[in-house]
Amino acid sequence: MTEWQRVSETLVDEIERGIIAADERLPADTELAVRFGVHKHTVRRALTDLQARGIVRSERGRGTFVVRDAIAYRLGAQIRFEESLAENRLAATRRLLSVAQFGAPGDIAQHLQIAPGEPVLMVTMLGEADETPAQLVTLWFALDRTPAVKSLFENLPVDTPIELSLDSVMRHAGINSFRRKSARLECRLPELEEARHLKIARHDPIFEAEIPNIDDKGTVVYYSVTLYPGSRTAFVFDY
Repeated sequence: MTEWQRVSETLVDEIERGIIAADERLPADTELAVRFGVHKHTVRRALTDLQARGIVRSERGRGTFVVRDAIAYRLGAQIRFEESLAENRLAATRRLLSVAQFGAPGDIAQHLQIAPGEPVLMVTMLGEADETPAQLVTLWFALDRTPAVKSLFENLPVDTPIELSLDSVMRHAGINSFRRKSARLECRLPELEEARHLKIARHDPIFEAEIPNIDDKGTVVYYSVTLYPGSRTAFVFDY
């Protein structure tokens, strides 16, 4: 076994035994080099191996972190974020990042099935699983249909972890039943701000899900675009 393999396998053993926890930052290269009595280039070779195996991830300017087991999201008609996290025995919280009202541009109007220029509310939130970023979601509401959501979001604290389900948001708007109409998924690299919120590197892929949600009459109650960090996400499709 080479020196870098010894370093790599020792770290894997410590991660598997819980000595180094999920999402924990590993010591710096120089610290690991001193610990194992090797050159820091040997440590970097070992960390490159662990990253290629999906065991750790590197975040520019922050260090190397242990990858948390992927969260399994069930994509059914009415499966919610909180429900998926509960099935994974994780605590769900959300952070409100921004709220803005404006006239609907053409593409958003089309998704909401309203006329361009009609008032919409755009809400961006960070969903967390046990305080780890799990999704970055942007929601658009047609205010003529769901006017009550404006005061709800405008009165929430900003960048503070809270328990807030979209079921409760919709009930506040007078809608007791809604479901996904469709889901479009694609994989891409994150923009700088997206990577910052999700605490991933720019070269780590994300899943982007575009989903219109409708009520029992088939009316779109909100449209969402949700970003999931690829290394922390697995999708299960319900049929």
